[in-house]
Amino acid sequence: MEIKIKKINLAKKKELETINDETIVEKILTERSNRRQNSKKLKSRSEVRGGGRKPWRQKGTGRARHGSIRSPIWVGGGRPFASSHTNYKKKINKKIRAKVRRAVFAKLAEEKRFFLVDSNFLDSPSTKQFALCLKNNKFSGKGMFLYFNRENKDPLLLSARNIPFINIKEVESANLEDLLCSNWILLEANAYKYIKEKILA
Repeated sequence: MEIKIKKINLAKKKELETINDETIVEKILTERSNRRQNSKKLKSRSEVRGGGRKPWRQKGTGRARHGSIRSPIWVGGGRPFASSHTNYKKKINKKIRAKVRRAVFAKLAEEKRFFLVDSNFLDSPSTKQFALCLKNNKFSGKGMFLYFNRENKDPLLLSARNIPFINIKEVESANLEDLLCSNWILLEANAYKYIKEKILA
């Protein structure tokens, strides 16, 4: 049982269009915004339970007039202008999205952050073997492991998932922020082929 890691050269086949940093930042902010949970909900006075009866009569008690104990000025009352579910979704044009993704992968390839994982001889999951391989190759800091078209019970994925500083993602769903913040990126054979033929083609 053995895992081997080797440096690869993902040279782009043709010259890519230059993408400015602002466009890359916009794409990252869009990804962040689209990951936000749309769960915020406050109750207005019409949604708070109770308060259907007038607490005391309009005149003659000496107290200020009130029509409901669920008025916003009462403790336990509804919120004025209560904010409901907010839609944080943003959209970037499909062509711009593809160009930015291609530019980021090309930048990472130029900086030689990609490494190919050879696991042909890996029969069963072994986190110990994977961690030892990383240590022998002197990998440090935060890293990523990209895969493509593999089953969840694949020995290679099971070997890598318990290592805390590795972020495991399918290559199609990897977000740009994680990619750019990674000191090194491991690719299995299918992911390497996908990047070479689909993204950097």
